Amino acid sequence: MRKSHSFIAGMTIAAFVWSAGALFGPAKAQTPRSDPEPLAVTEFTGDSSFEGYITEVREQYNVYVFGDTLADGVGAGLARQVAGNAKIKIHQRSRAGTGLGRPDRYDWNRAVAKLIEGKRVDVAVVFIGANDTHSVTTNQGRFAIGSDAWRTAYTAYVDQFIARLKEHGTAVYWISLPAMWRENYDQSIRMVSAIHRDRVLAAGMKYLNIRALFADQQGKFTRTGFDAQGQFRTLRSKDGVHFLRHGNDKLASILYKVINRDIQVVEKGGVSDFDSGADGPTSGTRTTSLNLPIFAQESETGASIPVDLGSEVALLNNQASGDEDPATRNQSSLVISGSAQNVTFSPDVTPGSPAAKVLLEGASIEPKTGRADDFSWSGE
Repeated sequence: MRKSHSFIAGMTIAAFVWSAGALFGPAKAQTPRSDPEPLAVTEFTGDSSFEGYITEVREQYNVYVFGDTLADGVGAGLARQVAGNAKIKIHQRSRAGTGLGRPDRYDWNRAVAKLIEGKRVDVAVVFIGANDTHSVTTNQGRFAIGSDAWRTAYTAYVDQFIARLKEHGTAVYWISLPAMWRENYDQSIRMVSAIHRDRVLAAGMKYLNIRALFADQQGKFTRTGFDAQGQFRTLRSKDGVHFLRHGNDKLASILYKVINRDIQVVEKGGVSDFDSGADGPTSGTRTTSLNLPIFAQESETGASIPVDLGSEVALLNNQASGDEDPATRNQSSLVISGSAQNVTFSPDVTPGSPAAKVLLEGASIEPKTGRADDFSWSGE
């Protein structure tokens, strides 16, 4: 009996110690983040043929989703986003295993013409290209990816696809391809995406550059990240290509905000955020940055990064000096209300550093013993 009492007493003490550790131990939860501003991933050159972007007010807007299995996922995410909103109807028109570069297997340019014939397609969401990282087929033969002939042929297929939608009066939202796990595959994905972006912007369509939202600081594939509610989750599949539900919902939430904002513009008779106005440049590509602190962003020459200064909005025009000296190569010009002053910042955070863990991964900072935020319990 005495042994039994000792056992019970020991278990009670162990349970108490475990509870105290759970209550007072250092927090491991990731700090929630808010959704990225939709314009932070949207690129648009502007085209005089569009009044705003979505051109007509409708009782219900038909949104068609075109592409491969990546489009399957974002289409499902959009359907969840618009649930309860009778003004938007999602039409899924994706096909697994297809791309623009192999019309001998599935001719998307011929197919899209039939899919939209006689229909009112107010919005087209395009998420395609994951299956285009191979040779391209034409009447003149097949050309290896990366060759000049491949670029010419593939560009022509992309232009045809865009033209069919534009002739139909459709507002196109083209989603960039995300970072992929296999490095050689990702290199090909970058080539495909570069052509997509160039041709979409040349046509005056909207391009959603989502790559950095689903990549690590170095722009590489990562399975984890913050979801649409700001919680740190697994967003990508183990196959290194597809999105899981939380990833699709995050992407769809960004896309939905962009589309919904354009709907509000046409319904209110206003102008697009990308037209001339107090909040942006009067012409040229409006390229904004990503959901990261300004000093943690991957800089690109000429990129325009919006800086929230409360009631004021400034554009930080990052212009790399080309200087190899790390102390001077990231000089930039901060433009506020027409005046400028030179500032210097580092757009990178050292991988694995405490700053990277806090700023990019949302990790908690371990408190120093005796500091005001030290809530540990010594047991004394």
